[in-house]
Amino acid sequence: MNNRKMFNNYMTVLGEVFDKKFSKVFVESYWTVLSCIEDEAAELAFKSALSRCRFFPRPAELLALAGFDPDGGRFIQLDSRASEQAAFVLDVISGRRAEKEISDPITEHLVRSRFSIWRLRNSMMEKDERWFVKDFLEAYKDCNLKLIECQTDLRLEGGLE
Repeated sequence: MNNRKMFNNYMTVLGEVFDKKFSKVFVESYWTVLSCIEDEAAELAFKSALSRCRFFPRPAELLALAGFDPDGGRFIQLDSRASEQAAFVLDVISGRRAEKEISDPITEHLVRSRFSIWRLRNSMMEKDERWFVKDFLEAYKDCNLKLIECQTDLRLEGGLE
């Protein structure tokens, strides 16, 4: 993130909306954490936080709302991970990979609840692949946001920390 003015404006808006007063150290820590993402992703995170968060978001929540997720100590773009998982599921459908190799929890949930491998294996044609990928990417991102909301709710209720 490079646009300090945009950052300050959104922090002010979040502070007003969530009735939060913060110190210079507090603001600087958010700036430091969010500096690893692009301005557009940060803006998406701030806008999403305004409509999705019930309490002032922590830096990790803003990063997740920006489409970034920690993976082995680094951040990867959610779109990239969703695309990799869609390609993996296509490999499973085609028989090039085994279903038991699915290790991503969101992909596993989607395969069990929405995208039946057996049904797709028997009905999907090559021309349907691009529609599958589009639907899978949308479902993956939606599921990721719901997971973030669920984790936030659990933390607020004392279930996580």
